[in-house]
Amino acid sequence: MKFSFYFFSFLLVINTYGQSVILLEEDTVSLSLMDVDISNQFIDFPLDLYYSNNTEDSINVNWRREFGGNCPTEWDVFSADQLLSYVPQINESQVPLPMAPSDSDFVIRQSFMPRMTDGCCDIKMIFSLEGAPDNPIDTGYYRIEINADGCLTTSLTGTVIDEVSLFPNPCINHLYLQSELVIKRVEISDLSGKIHYSNTQKEWSQIDVSSLATGLYVCKMIGKNSQYWIEKFYKL
Repeated sequence: MKFSFYFFSFLLVINTYGQSVILLEEDTVSLSLMDVDISNQFIDFPLDLYYSNNTEDSINVNWRREFGGNCPTEWDVFSADQLLSYVPQINESQVPLPMAPSDSDFVIRQSFMPRMTDGCCDIKMIFSLEGAPDNPIDTGYYRIEINADGCLTTSLTGTVIDEVSLFPNPCINHLYLQSELVIKRVEISDLSGKIHYSNTQKEWSQIDVSSLATGLYVCKMIGKNSQYWIEKFYKL
């Protein structure tokens, strides 16, 4: 197997609001490969997200997995957490992950097996506490491109995400948006996916978030060609 181009990036989101970061210190892990020999249908490419218990309590954590619409149907994607490995058809943890206070360096892995098919795939991992599956405590994103010249469905790689800036974080009444790219629409949702703000306009400079309750939110900024950029922020 030969790699003529290899790009690997971790996108780090630094949070300054105490223990609002329950698990993930980094939200996104991405891998971009070009001119890769995938003639072996059993070759796989693993991506790992690391997480810790950043609370002072013992917690039991579950996860569930959601696929983006860009994932090729030919691909198999295997999940593995700290306790078990799962076949592609299983999209949620089968047993809770016990974590003592300050437990660190836990890993949740996605192994992408493209089955000789080029393409892109975005996956969202949603974490919740045992007994509260509808109240997520953190969300992580995986993105992989194999022999693909960009993905139309999403854009989360470091070469693009740096061109969009959302600040301050945490914020009180307004978020300020800076981008050299054209942003057509902005959506803000909580970690359960419920949308609290959605607006389309030609130019963006600030977003009024004064009506949002205190908590952690996801801002989705949608550009041309259906690309989008995602950043978490905390509303005080």
